[in-house]
Amino acid sequence: GREAATLRASVAQELYAGLFAWLTRSVAQSIAPGAGWGAAGDAAKGRYLGLLDLYGFEVFASNGFEQFLINYCNERLQQLFNRQVFTLEADEYLAEGLDHDGQWQRLTAACRLPALGLLEGEPGGGLGVFGVVNDRSRCGFEESNDRGQE
Repeated sequence: GREAATLRASVAQELYAGLFAWLTRSVAQSIAPGAGWGAAGDAAKGRYLGLLDLYGFEVFASNGFEQFLINYCNERLQQLFNRQVFTLEADEYLAEGLDHDGQWQRLTAACRLPALGLLEGEPGGGLGVFGVVNDRSRCGFEESNDRGQE
């Protein structure tokens, strides 16, 4: 029973790893410059394959600091992915004057994640949670140093 289950899991893991390695190698070869896609100028456009594998959000009765950091990293990665995939594409359409009904501009605005603004602060705006915690921790540290020197 238990040995068979362990062996089955090991075989499945090796099959998955081998398949993933083969797939990424095949895709990399097919999008490499000179692989026969389009005109020669296409290679300069920077073809790439982006994979985003986020940790799953978990809901606990009480989330700890570690879960907070995982969720924060997920939000950052999602923002980077949104920027790379959607915002840059929308910017290209806007630059070409192809935003007659405002769809691309709305898409660019939708790619900003409000949780990050709350945590990091908005450019030119308030501090955000991280800035407030940083300031408060410095104040507490300086106060404790002042008391220790009396």
